[in-house]
Amino acid sequence: MKKLLLGLTIAGVLMTGIANASELTLKTTEKYYAVLNIKNNLRTMVDVVCNQMLNGIYRDISQDAKKKRMSEGDIKIYMGVIRTNVFDIRNSMLMNVDQLLPVKQLISEIYYPTLKKHFSEEEIVELTNFYNTPLGKKTITEMPAIMQENAQLLSQSPNYLPALQKFLSSEMDKRKDIIKKEIDTEIAKAKKKQKKTTK
Repeated sequence: MKKLLLGLTIAGVLMTGIANASELTLKTTEKYYAVLNIKNNLRTMVDVVCNQMLNGIYRDISQDAKKKRMSEGDIKIYMGVIRTNVFDIRNSMLMNVDQLLPVKQLISEIYYPTLKKHFSEEEIVELTNFYNTPLGKKTITEMPAIMQENAQLLSQSPNYLPALQKFLSSEMDKRKDIIKKEIDTEIAKAKKKQKKTTK
């Protein structure tokens, strides 16, 4: 009986050692996301944030326009100026994406904890090197769940999306007066043009 217990204990220790040896490491995760070109994915996220911001602004303008009884033409001009500034800010964000969303930190805090729940070290090494293997099929199966968990963690994190939103808000505040002047100028031009065509 003692020999059996001793044998089970040794087997348990060996199994624990094997399990720990195959746990995914941060270094392997960083290599994996480098192959997946995570910077490009982050740029896509910046585009999504800008589009969401633009949609929010459009909703606010539409509501404000009803209160102020703005014409459709004025709303169009207003949105054109806003759109130009949002896309200018987007370009600025893309130039600063490494500071706003530091890849190394993002991987270690968000992507790595999620990925290691789904894959082992060996699997990610194989996946990084051999995308056309059966393991690639597992990626297709697991990746939606991983992406969903990442998105949830990212939305709950105080470090990333708030930084993007703060940057956007700050840039819009800096441009507030310029935007107002541009809108007034464009509306005045449109009214002059309309007067000339009605004469």
